[in-house]
Amino acid sequence: MPCLTMSAMNGFQIGELCALLEESQVMETLVLRNCNIDDDALARIVTALTQDPVRADLQAVNLGFNQITSAGVQHLLQLIASRPQLETLM
Repeated sequence: MPCLTMSAMNGFQIGELCALLEESQVMETLVLRNCNIDDDALARIVTALTQDPVRADLQAVNLGFNQITSAGVQHLLQLIASRPQLETLM
């Protein structure tokens, strides 16, 4: 389970994370709590998570205590729509 709690991430690190997410074969839970993720970074992360239409293992995503605004809600809706098996979104 990838877990990056209280790790302020910059643009380069977001890119590295997205590359890892795109290559990951199995991931049930992703915790990115308090990582200073804003709407732009969230868009990149959601794109990485939704690249593989066959991936059906992601069940929980924790994005609590980040810099996500109402503009980021559209990205979260995209994630929910592409991953109906997602049980928990924090």
